[in-house]
Formats: sequence, C-alpha cells, structure tokens
Amino acid sequence: MNRGIKIIFTGSIFIMMGCGILFFLNHVADKRFENEKKNYKIYKEAKKMFSLGEYDKAEKKYQLCLDNGDYESNCADGLMQIYYKKQEWEKAISFTLDRISGKEPPSTEDRYGWYRIAKLYDLKLNNKSKAKEYYLKTERWLSHPALFMDIAKIYKEENNFNEATVYAQKALAELSQPGYHYSDLTKDDTLKLLSEIKSQATRGK
Repeated sequence: MNRGIKIIFTGSIFIMMGCGILFFLNHVADKRFENEKKNYKIYKEAKKMFSLGEYDKAEKKYQLCLDNGDYESNCADGLMQIYYKKQEWEKAISFTLDRISGKEPPSTEDRYGWYRIAKLYDLKLNNKSKAKEYYLKTERWLSHPALFMDIAKIYKEENNFNEATVYAQKALAELSQPGYHYSDLTKDDTLKLLSEIKSQATRGK
C-alpha cells in the first residue's frame, strides 16, 4: 500500500470514528431530551394534583420526578410543600436530612437545610433539645440575626441567661450594621428580647 493510499485509508477511519461518536452523542442528547420532556410532564401533573388538594397522588408524582433526576429542585420543593400541608414534620426532617450532602464546608443549601430542621423541631415538634442542636450546627457556618434570635430564645427558655444575652446581642450587632435591612426582624425586637432576658434573670435571683 503506497503512502497516498495509507493517508486516505487512515483519514477514512478517523471520519468513520468521528461520525460514530457524533451519532452516539446525538442519540444520548435525544434520549436526554425525551426523558426531560417526560419528567416535565410528570412535574406538571404533580403540581396540578397539589393544587387540587390530592396530596398523596402529588407526592407519588413528585417522588417519581425526583427519582428520574430532572427538575430535582422543583420536585424537592413540591414534596416539602406537601409535607407541610399534611403536617408531616418528621417526614419533612427526614427528607431534608437525606438531601444534605454532609460535605465541609457545607453548601448554602446544606446550611439552610439544617436551619429548616431546627425550626421544625423548635416550632412544630416542640423538641427544644434537637432544635438547639441544629441551630448551633447551623451557626457554625451561617451568621444571621434571625438565627441568633432563635438561639437566644432557646437559651432563655433554659434559664441560661448569659448565653441568651450573648446571642441576642449578636443579633442586635448584625441589625445595627450600616445599610443592613431584614424585614422580619428589627433592632426593637432584639432590644425587647434583651429586656425580657434581663427581667427574667432578675426574678430568678
């Protein structure tokens, strides 16, 4: 085989390989597109069922959507809405824990996942011990006045007035920063809590 024929033959092989790879990639992309369309339909069906109050059916659809991997964030939010509607707090906690990666430093989603768990234990299950555990876990990675206020209130209920004061003052310091605005919490709220802590500590002496 002369040099010219070798070059043509080799080039043909590369062209055939390139075409094969291109065909494979197109096939994968088409399959992915079809799966995405199918999952989007499931997601829309779940939303409709939720709006009609058919929460059990919606839950199954959202779970199927989540298992398929597309619209993961939307489906996860949908499932959480169902758990809240049905007041299935333990289920909401378990689901949130399953979605936390456990990596350090934690992602923003993980940090707010811990905070969500803390709030559920605190406000829905009245388990102050578990609430404090997750509030403090969140606080390792998140600085937020609302979080500090939650921790301060837990310590106040435990009659740990020193720690309650520390965290209420942390919340006040955050809210006192120039230009800082948080619509759900004001400096007056923290000052009121500090006053309550001081009053309760005085009565306890």
